[in-house]
Amino acid sequence: MKYIIPLLLSVSPISAENQTSEHATLQVPEISRLSDDSQSAYSSYLGTYIALQLLKNDVTLQDIDIASFFQAFEDGMNDGTDIKQQLARKDIPAHLNRQSETRRQQLAEEAKKIGEQFLAVNGKKPGVTTTASGLQYRIDRQGTGTSYNKKQHGTNPTYTVKYTVRTLNGTVVSDFTDETVEAADHSRLEGFDEGLSLMPVGSQWTFFLPSHLAFGDEHIVTASSMLPANSALIIQVELFGIKKGDETQTMYIEGVPFEFIPMDADAEETETADEE
Repeated sequence: MKYIIPLLLSVSPISAENQTSEHATLQVPEISRLSDDSQSAYSSYLGTYIALQLLKNDVTLQDIDIASFFQAFEDGMNDGTDIKQQLARKDIPAHLNRQSETRRQQLAEEAKKIGEQFLAVNGKKPGVTTTASGLQYRIDRQGTGTSYNKKQHGTNPTYTVKYTVRTLNGTVVSDFTDETVEAADHSRLEGFDEGLSLMPVGSQWTFFLPSHLAFGDEHIVTASSMLPANSALIIQVELFGIKKGDETQTMYIEGVPFEFIPMDADAEETETADEE
């Protein structure tokens, strides 16, 4: 049985202060050339990695003049003569950070509107129940096993599940359906916790989480998708078992139900401290 341990990466806002001006004089030792196949795979990996770093900082392909980008990249890799001059420009990182913040605010406003409209319509559909918190759920298959019981399972139960997390447009954020995983309570998704506590073992339900029961005002980027702040989520879950958890555990990183990347350095420090 696999236990959920997410990969954490952190991306700081673009800043010339985070770069080093010494690169221009750095002496790189010569190494033997990679084989054609290895070089192709290595280059593809680097290209994907660089693209992901840019996307995490809300830089899109439309923001980039490809010719200038590759010329600067080639110059920098060849001799680095222009690196000091380029990294001395603090106006560009400042502009990009302002642009990133504006985009995130626009995405958050749009996500909030879309989520509210969806939930208003979805809550009226046959078979959909809305709880006092705003969580909506639909029973796709009702099991005959036991449900969560505080006396039996304690205040921090562990659920054995398979599940898929999707955005409202159908994008898969996380997929744990190949094998069962253990999801601890206090997962950072209040709607996920609440829904699991209502399910009998053997059930398959669909949860519809309003943003305040999902990640709220956090803007989250994963290796496969981007979640704007105020995003509603859909979780399809199958429950296989419930067991009593460690009562000394509270909010802990292993309980996060899918991989996520905090968008600021402070978040990384907090998560790492919790994990230790």
